[in-house]
Amino acid sequence: MKHLFLLLFFFLFIPTVHANGQYWSHLATDINQLIQQATTQYIEGNSKEAKRTIVKAYFGIFEGKKMEAAMRMELGAKYTYLVEKKFSMMRKLITKKVNKDEIIALAKDIQTTMEKDAIKLDAANIPAEVFKVNE
Repeated sequence: MKHLFLLLFFFLFIPTVHANGQYWSHLATDINQLIQQATTQYIEGNSKEAKRTIVKAYFGIFEGKKMEAAMRMELGAKYTYLVEKKFSMMRKLITKKVNKDEIIALAKDIQTTMEKDAIKLDAANIPAEVFKVNE
């Protein structure tokens, strides 16, 4: 019975960890696509939609799909807080209707951060399942 349990555990758990290999990088790509979309919307003069898109990138993916939680666990709370501030700053700059070059620069900074941090999370094999709540 004990061997059966171990065998079952191996076949159920190991594929999940292996499949997770690029999980965070895929999320980063999704986040970065929304950031690019928001930047384009802003440049085209649609700051209201750009702000909504940034909110979607942050709350819908970064926080909603637990990348923030994974970063806190692996990269530290202080660092993750600074990353969160970048999203907040982008929303604020969009609201203030600053020069498009400021938005472009901040967007690139966030995108680079997402790519770099996702690689670290994937390399550390942080499984997304750890952050799922009983549903």
